[in-house]
Amino acid sequence: MDTFSIDYQIDSYDLHVGKQIMLGIQLDSDMITRYDKAKYPKKWLYPIAICAKRFLDAYPTVLHSEFIEQLTGGDDVDKYLDLPEFRLLDHVLDEYFIEIV
Repeated sequence: MDTFSIDYQIDSYDLHVGKQIMLGIQLDSDMITRYDKAKYPKKWLYPIAICAKRFLDAYPTVLHSEFIEQLTGGDDVDKYLDLPEFRLLDHVLDEYFIEIV
């Protein structure tokens, strides 16, 4: 993954959102089952949490119960690709997915 400078503060809620995104991708890609313990390496947790925070801070109304499921399954997210904050999140998630499969 390319490194990039980030001057964004995140908290435990942001890390929780990042973990939920990572968990969804791991489950969706059959890397784990719901009975396995998910892994959250800092190499990926922090970039995902930061990018998700930037996107959700800019567009808070998109965070609803189905959003993370749609995001991790790649369903119905094309509508966000015009948003620069989402493109960065999408790029990081694509890189994460490539590494774990």
